[in-house]
Amino acid sequence: MTLKKAAILGLLFSSTISVPALAIDSVHVECDTCVTDAEFITAARTEAVNNKTIFVNVMNFENYELKKFKTTKDYYTECKEEREGQICHKTYRTYTYVISVTNSELNLFTDLADSINDARKYYSQRSIEIPSTVVGSGYELIGAGYIKTKVTTYFNQMPLKNSILEKAIVVAGSASKIISTSIKFEAPALVFSFADGVKAYAIVDFVDMDDQTHFKFIKLIDKNGNIIDFTKSNPFSEKTYNFTGITLASWQVFYTALNAYSLTVSGSSSRIVPRGTVTIVVCSGGASDPCKNPE
Repeated sequence: MTLKKAAILGLLFSSTISVPALAIDSVHVECDTCVTDAEFITAARTEAVNNKTIFVNVMNFENYELKKFKTTKDYYTECKEEREGQICHKTYRTYTYVISVTNSELNLFTDLADSINDARKYYSQRSIEIPSTVVGSGYELIGAGYIKTKVTTYFNQMPLKNSILEKAIVVAGSASKIISTSIKFEAPALVFSFADGVKAYAIVDFVDMDDQTHFKFIKLIDKNGNIIDFTKSNPFSEKTYNFTGITLASWQVFYTALNAYSLTVSGSSSRIVPRGTVTIVVCSGGASDPCKNPE
């Protein structure tokens, strides 16, 4: 891994790419659901900053659409006479204007869209199979840093590693050419498949100087469609889950992870897989035995 490649990847996977201050801040944001003009405008207005004028470039990579807007968000003071006297408060308003996209901007965007679409397609066609001898259940990734390290170590020994990393480098290189205060988009995600049917989605976090790739795990999805979202402080925020058909061993791993977050399934135990759709609840047994009596 060269210093140049490491620097490029560091820019991409720090979530946003920033450049020195521009005369007017310009941001690029992805909106994969934007199709109509109204949807693009709504996405631009979402990025508006209080008491500031900025350019917002809204990108739909799949459809190769780039729309540019100038947004200004300011406020006026509105007062009303009440019994207690005059009550005033600030009311914010946002102005949005369509701006023409230059040929240069369009070409740079097209290069970025090409690289992202290529990487996403490439990654979606390749699931990294993790043997049960390495990690028994995908649920083991929940709150266990050393398990993530085992998955990462296994990946770094694979011949496929270099081609996957090169796709990420091309994306990062294309993104770094765009002049913008920040660029926000969903990085292409790899899928790790485990023997119990759990799939883990992860993006490249960084590559160290020993050429070892490190990942940021985003979420787990099991064979029943249950989602564990690592981007949230409570990864079990879906609340309702279905464990039909999972093994007792996998359930025990999941159950232990729940307890670590002071959560449980009402009336459940580690010895029996619950049937049908269940609800995850907060435990109330106290610090010594937090999951003995669920609320």
